[in-house]
Amino acid sequence: MSKLSSTKRVIEILKSLNDGKILNIESAAIQYETSERSIYRDIDIIKDVFGDFIHKVEGGIKATTKILLEDVLMGKNLSSLSTLLNIAHSSGMNLDLKKEDLSLIKKNQKIYSFSSKPLEDIQDKLIIKKLEKAILFRQKLEINYNDSNQIKQLSLRPYKILFLNENFYLLSAYTPVKKEGEYSMMMRISSIREIVVMKDTFYIDPMFEKFVNQVQTPFAHYFGKKEEYKEIFYVGKRVAKHFKVKSYLPSQKIIKENEDGSLEIEYTVNQPQELVELAIKWMPMVRLNKDTKLFEIVKKTLESKMKAIL
Repeated sequence: MSKLSSTKRVIEILKSLNDGKILNIESAAIQYETSERSIYRDIDIIKDVFGDFIHKVEGGIKATTKILLEDVLMGKNLSSLSTLLNIAHSSGMNLDLKKEDLSLIKKNQKIYSFSSKPLEDIQDKLIIKKLEKAILFRQKLEINYNDSNQIKQLSLRPYKILFLNENFYLLSAYTPVKKEGEYSMMMRISSIREIVVMKDTFYIDPMFEKFVNQVQTPFAHYFGKKEEYKEIFYVGKRVAKHFKVKSYLPSQKIIKENEDGSLEIEYTVNQPQELVELAIKWMPMVRLNKDTKLFEIVKKTLESKMKAIL
């Protein structure tokens, strides 16, 4: 059998599980001419999208329940798929979907319409290809980066391309002069001017990789170790319904519903700066504890904005 694209492979594996067949990892790796690790990665992708609906049985993996694929491609999941298609187009990727998949998308788009901020368009597709190669093979990079109209030359260890707030970011690690350990560098890919992929490779830092996989905003940073910051938002009853039906960050957790309809919501982030934008957006319907770092940062940010317009 000719080697399929990873997208087609995931779809075929999902269909096989949905049909009640047992997936043998070793056999699947041979069938699709890839590694067992890649098959496990495919399984993880399926779990991320459809939930953990599979379990281990003798001889491999089997679906616990049957997924109604047409129903899954409605509402929120259709929005995610539409965004994925836009990302693929913007970054020069080809998802190579089957005709029936595209037909289903078009049919549902007659019912749903999704409007958001415009997706960032990556003009230099070669930069994306170089980044993909470097991340895949763990190769170090030399990058020229336009930071506030100043070109910086950086030596980095690339971990992942992130899509946050409709923009593409490269999240990398580096070690500052006279310091030890991994520090994070988040940069807009559209501001990268030149990339040189080095022959030197690097080892993955497990703690840094865990941080990478938990990033929620472009303001997350890693300072030699993984840090955690918790903050309580006191949400007024007039806007409580919005927080009930939508998580503004993956870590959002309603910890108390008061009798008057107000909410107490906890966010767990890497540093307080990650919550500034959200707090300002919902003021004055959302209050903060005055004795926290976040309150002081929000206060200074608002004061600075007021001085700029007066």
